[in-house]
Amino acid sequence: MSNRDETKRREEAPKIPLSSELLTTKELAQKLKVSTRKIELDHKLPRILWGRNVRYDWAEVMEYLKGGAAV
Repeated sequence: MSNRDETKRREEAPKIPLSSELLTTKELAQKLKVSTRKIELDHKLPRILWGRNVRYDWAEVMEYLKGGAAV
């Protein structure tokens, strides 16, 4: 693979703001004042999967709840 291909690949990677706050299911439920089960049942809620770990980007969740298109 050439340097040019590698550079192109890096440019295509999604950009995550450094100030974004990642939350666990429990933390998100507490912040939204709902049960963890409600969070787990909403399969459209934007989430980040890392192995078996699930995290939620607070900014994306708020955009989703406001009716906007989450990234």
